[in-house]
Amino acid sequence: MAEDSAHEALRFLHKARSSSREEQRRSLWFVLYTIVLVGGFWGVPALIVWSRTVQADGSAARMPDLASEVSLFLVPTVLFLVLLLSARGAMWRGPVVLDGPTVHLLLPSRVGRRALLLPRLRASAVLWSVVGAAVGALAGFLLQDISARPWALLAAAGAVSGVCVALVSCAVGTLVERHAVVLARRAGALFAAGWVVAVAAAVATVLSWRGWEIHWLAQVLLWSGPWGWAAQPLLWALGVVGPQAAVGSVLSLCAAVLGLLLSVRELPRIPQSALRLRATVAARVGASVLMLDLRQARSGVPALRARRSVPLMRLPIPRHASLLVPWRDLSCLLRHPSRLGWALVWLVLALGGASSASSLVATSQLPAVLGSLVALYLAAAQLTEPARLESDDVRRSTNLGWSFRTLALLHAVVPLAVLLVGVAAGAAVCVLAGAPVGLMASLIVCVPALVTAALVSSYRGVMPMHLLMGADTPMGNTGPWQVALWYGRGPLVGICLLLPVCLAVARGQSWSFPLLLWQVLVAAAGVWWARRTAHRLKTK
Repeated sequence: MAEDSAHEALRFLHKARSSSREEQRRSLWFVLYTIVLVGGFWGVPALIVWSRTVQADGSAARMPDLASEVSLFLVPTVLFLVLLLSARGAMWRGPVVLDGPTVHLLLPSRVGRRALLLPRLRASAVLWSVVGAAVGALAGFLLQDISARPWALLAAAGAVSGVCVALVSCAVGTLVERHAVVLARRAGALFAAGWVVAVAAAVATVLSWRGWEIHWLAQVLLWSGPWGWAAQPLLWALGVVGPQAAVGSVLSLCAAVLGLLLSVRELPRIPQSALRLRATVAARVGASVLMLDLRQARSGVPALRARRSVPLMRLPIPRHASLLVPWRDLSCLLRHPSRLGWALVWLVLALGGASSASSLVATSQLPAVLGSLVALYLAAAQLTEPARLESDDVRRSTNLGWSFRTLALLHAVVPLAVLLVGVAAGAAVCVLAGAPVGLMASLIVCVPALVTAALVSSYRGVMPMHLLMGADTPMGNTGPWQVALWYGRGPLVGICLLLPVCLAVARGQSWSFPLLLWQVLVAAAGVWWARRTAHRLKTK
């Protein structure tokens, strides 16, 4: 009788929510329509032009060895990162998330847990599979730059790999929710070990790009888990692996199916506390994103470990007043060592992209150089977090005797020192490995301009709501573009001004004094802009 009444209650709620479900469907169809419209007008023509350029350039015929070496590391590493990020996201959200009324009214009731959670898991699996297939197909299409195989075969194989890793990610996320209580005590160490493995795989990818032969490690990546199994269909389409890819494909499909079956079995055992936490955090983060308050959204995501009350290393109190702000910034970073770790990761990616840019063909040099500058900016953004904290609460600097203009410059001391030393040391290693000296030197000189761009973003304050009211054009409303430009104006201007210099050096032009002077002028303009932005924030 209890089971019949539970099913009767679910049928009643299904009918009562029909209007809200219809509204959700309309919203979903509108989002899909927007994606198709934007992709059809901008994405598809750009991909067609790029594909014709690659075929006319004949780059694939000149890079078979490079493709076979690098893709053996690159594809499994990317899929490992996807699984790791899915597990990390499941610590606060995951594939099974209930809405507020369900959590507060139905979850404590006698309605079966499986009946409540199975539709959520099914919807997440379908959505993740569609996204995985689309992203995988796009990745396979773009990899025709390093392969002579037909683009249709590459796109189909990429879609298969994407679906497999998406389903495994959905299963992993569900299992993380199931064991949330146990993982909460060990999550920091587990995910730290995962990031160490990811960094090691990324370093191996860069080393293989530079000509190192470490085939045994590539085989370990391919057969060590679902990330390697799911990569094998795409690698087979690229011509990198042989018929043994059929075994990897079967293992990947079996892992996805078994993972989903295990997830379905474990659904009723997901703790109520875990479901309540995820519903609350998802609602809070969603509201912050809807209000375009990205910092509030990020602060709503729970951390894996508690904040350190003391830094990793105690620094002596400075005797000179001008060193007080750098001392406080460095102490803040030592209390959050993850920011230093992320800065190191982005720094390694920037050096890897820059060092390999000169050896690429013309169609691939622009993405490599652009990615290197973006990664270097992200490293600077991690190190300017103390300035962001100060811009969130101006009372932190009330008792200091400097204006906001001066404080903006003082906050640049630690990021500049750390990045200049790190980029110089990494550039020296890259030069010894065969990277061009001029390109590495130009990357070092880009550091001041990118640090000032990060400071501009740190002091931007709260977005004005009037930016959402854009102008209507034949291509749509300009509000979203205005918002994106407001959020990214610092790095957008800095990277666009530095990109021509680094791209010219990567394509063989000598790094001369005029190019150096231009980079110095961009850095000087960034200093003026950061001071002005900080002053405007203070006077609001």
